[in-house]
Amino acid sequence: MEKLRGDLANLQAYFSANYAPEQRSAAQTAFLKKLSELTHAHYRGKMQTLPKAGIWDFNWFNVWYTPGVSAVSTSIRDGYERSYELSNRGNLVAVVSDSTRVLGDGDCGPAGGLGVMEGKAMLMKYLGGFDALALCVNNRGEDGKPDPARLIDFVRMLAPSVGAVNLEDISQPNCYRVLDELRESCGIPVWHDDAQGTACVTLAGLLNALELAVETTPLQNAELHITLEIAQESIQKRSVIYDKSDDAHYDTISAFIKSVRGSDPDAALYWLAKMLHAGEDPRFILRRLIILASEDIGLADPRGILVANAAAQNFEYIGLPEGCLLYTSDAADDLLCVDFGGRRIIKKKRITKTLEQLEK
Repeated sequence: MEKLRGDLANLQAYFSANYAPEQRSAAQTAFLKKLSELTHAHYRGKMQTLPKAGIWDFNWFNVWYTPGVSAVSTSIRDGYERSYELSNRGNLVAVVSDSTRVLGDGDCGPAGGLGVMEGKAMLMKYLGGFDALALCVNNRGEDGKPDPARLIDFVRMLAPSVGAVNLEDISQPNCYRVLDELRESCGIPVWHDDAQGTACVTLAGLLNALELAVETTPLQNAELHITLEIAQESIQKRSVIYDKSDDAHYDTISAFIKSVRGSDPDAALYWLAKMLHAGEDPRFILRRLIILASEDIGLADPRGILVANAAAQNFEYIGLPEGCLLYTSDAADDLLCVDFGGRRIIKKKRITKTLEQLEK
């Protein structure tokens, strides 16, 4: 029996081999929680601060600190916008929480959200290249209840030091008041992950249903009538309409990436074939697959980035038209295989067949 690897690359395969299907999810979750506790204790958290400028001699402290840094202070005094140029502010996000709704665990106390906020800071650095500060705020009043006004004041005072604020795990209804007031008064982008993220996904689903209804519903007497039933039915249909210069360009690649991420081979096959049929640049698809491989899939299995990079390099050697079909589908295939524990998912003849269907 294969042992669980230290890099967790065979995590899903290990639990599939050792636990019944009805036990697998709970066992894997319990394992990950315990491992998380132990590794956080070992590393004392997961984030640290490092300088990005060199100190080549002791005298460089006089450049980065006093007296040289005085010129930075007066420059920002005379031109506030230069704070983004002369400091790390433009690349720094404050991840702020009062820890009153931490994941599914509810109110964990002011410091209870630190693990999640550090996790969000790690994601921002790893996926987006942004630096982030995990800030858990004690905004409890004398009655022990969270006071949204205190949280608002804290972020307002913090704003001159950061380029944006990500609000996280703040309970309702306080989260709405905090978001609305800070967006009006801070002068920098403020985003509430839980509220706005959910709203954006829901709105996108509604708009997509309406758009598909327009694309797939025939005219009646030169008029187009869309009802709730038509919109519901339309999302079950597939539309081949695709314009690389319009929003469909990004909607389609997003649907493709989500299908690979969600381990849905049929959907991934369809969206990939649709893009190739529409003349999408294979390099664009491969770049997005490399990004995906370094994010979600790469966190679960480091082989993902190797697969995506190899496919991109092979495409450059082969070129068009062979590389278009061969290596873009190879990359999607192999990344899905990584997610499915090594089982072959997409076959070239299935890609070809789907392309033929789109031609009809």
